[in-house]
Amino acid sequence: MEKARTILSDLDLMREKTLVQKLLEEIRKEEGGLAAYGEDQVRHALELGAVDTLLVSEGLRKLRLKLKCGNGDWEGERTVADEATLPGYLDQAKAYWSAQLGIPLSKLADIRIAVADLPGLELAMTVGRTIYIDRDGAGGGWTSAALLDMVKLEVGHILGR
Repeated sequence: MEKARTILSDLDLMREKTLVQKLLEEIRKEEGGLAAYGEDQVRHALELGAVDTLLVSEGLRKLRLKLKCGNGDWEGERTVADEATLPGYLDQAKAYWSAQLGIPLSKLADIRIAVADLPGLELAMTVGRTIYIDRDGAGGGWTSAALLDMVKLEVGHILGR
């Protein structure tokens, strides 16, 4: 049984290697070949139905957020690396509460933030000292100001305000 598992694992590895080699050959072709590489090119090929095989890295850690401008001039989707955009909002919220309550920022260092698919119309939820922000603002998207206000509110909850 173990030998069969090893053989099957080796076959999967060889199949993956063959697919990656084929991708690299297509990318290297002068006229671009049959490969799409990068988020925008891949999304476009998917929309056209022109994808036969899709390779996704196991290390891919990105989020697709639905955003909209507060004055209604723009809305769309953006891909962000992890939750890379959220720490800036958290830092601003921590600075706000530090100034309001006169507490050192070091006392707020253990507060964390993450993106989650929250149920229903939930915009944010705090568990312990971790703030969870709904991925798409309960379907309505996030403006930058609304996201900052929500993070401030949740930090305030953590601080008992």
